[in-house]
Amino acid sequence: MVKKKKIKRQGPQRHEVRLGKSGRPKGFQFSPFVLDVVRRYPRIFEDFMAMRRKAKLEGKARNSYMTVEAFDPKDESKSHDFLYFVRLKGQKFFVKETRKPALPDNPVTQYTLHARLESVKEQLKDWKSKILDYHIGWTRRRDASFLVAEWVPGIPLEKWLGQRNPTKKDEVYQRFLRIERLLKKRLKVNDITTRNVIYNPKTDELTVINLQTSTL
Repeated sequence: MVKKKKIKRQGPQRHEVRLGKSGRPKGFQFSPFVLDVVRRYPRIFEDFMAMRRKAKLEGKARNSYMTVEAFDPKDESKSHDFLYFVRLKGQKFFVKETRKPALPDNPVTQYTLHARLESVKEQLKDWKSKILDYHIGWTRRRDASFLVAEWVPGIPLEKWLGQRNPTKKDEVYQRFLRIERLLKKRLKVNDITTRNVIYNPKTDELTVINLQTSTL
């Protein structure tokens, strides 16, 4: 009798959306990177939950492998309750916490939308641009919900355009307009503005962040 070879179950591939039995996205979405982090730090979720509470009161919390800082930059949309800057052994992350996310937009739907924009990834590279990758989209019924991404250095494009030289400003803005046309025409994303694009002057790269599903 030939023994059947066991197939090792793999985690999600990059940008894969995990669906429940109903066909809807599950309330906890995560990238393969998260599996690696949990293997290295099995208590990372419990530690973050405790540290975020301390960070709210004292501004910062730290343990042997992680630092959590609370911050709240000016944001007219105020689509969050708290924002955190997290350092994990040299890596930097952005965490957005919302208490009562307004449907249809919540951390999971935002994660799902950004995941589905994978189809334009290669084209955006030609314009030194990218869509922000989320590592976690976690929507909880009774408690806070979370959206986690790698930290994107730079400043909002809207702010940068208002203070830089005309020649470079025009070139960068033209790249933004190409991205805007691509996302609107092919994927029906209508909320892309210079406010939700980060520009990094050092790398000359544009990163699209915080797109909403209600515009699809």
